[in-house]
Amino acid sequence: LFPYTTLFRSILKGMLRTELGFKGLLFTDGLGMKGVTDKLEPGEPELKALQAGHDILLCPVDVSQAVARIKQAIKDGTLHEAEIDEHVERILQAKSKVSFAAPPAYNKQILQRAGAKELKKQLYRAAITLARNENRSIPLRNSDTPIPVLTNGTGLATFIEKLKTHLAITHHHLDMHTSPEAYKALEAQLNGHPVIIIAVDIPGQSGMIEMQAELNGQPTSAYIELIKQLGKQAILVLFGNPYNLAHMPDSQATIVAYE
Repeated sequence: LFPYTTLFRSILKGMLRTELGFKGLLFTDGLGMKGVTDKLEPGEPELKALQAGHDILLCPVDVSQAVARIKQAIKDGTLHEAEIDEHVERILQAKSKVSFAAPPAYNKQILQRAGAKELKKQLYRAAITLARNENRSIPLRNSDTPIPVLTNGTGLATFIEKLKTHLAITHHHLDMHTSPEAYKALEAQLNGHPVIIIAVDIPGQSGMIEMQAELNGQPTSAYIELIKQLGKQAILVLFGNPYNLAHMPDSQATIVAYE
């Protein structure tokens, strides 16, 4: 029994389509998820998703292998061309409902209303989770000695500016161009410091460390290793995908900030 609902024909075709009468589009999860790719050969997740009844396959891992397997399945009779036609027809029907003779004019006031922006802020604020707080490290108190703050990635400028309004900090930005010598020098400089704020923002596909490692040759590995060396002194702020928390060392406090 394959343990993922997204690939169960009995649930998609049987329950959703037949029992519940759902006539809309069915989308897969991201097919690059490890639980699927670790158990199936390249191209198999995409084929199984089609066989299960999905219309749209999200984040296919190996498109050429998937196409080859799908074509072979049609030849073997394990996937019928009529089913492919049904998927295409359903997609075209969905497109027809949102198509326009001429694209509507861009209206910034509608798309970026103040109320929508405020709601977005409220949702982000409510999502922040304090996952660990040993010794009541948080809330932080300002001190005479600036607190070192480490960041990676490119999307944390607002985070740093907000910190500066509340705390005295020294900011150290590290990226994939930072040399090993610079990492070692920073580790030596910060080792023994009572509190270090370390922000982690993993870019790339789904923002997951495993996927970025496969696609980009582990550009974050040096940063993660530095976190491991400084972890006991760290207040860790994890942005993006919360699954990356599994790769993080113990710290005196951990905040899962999502966006």
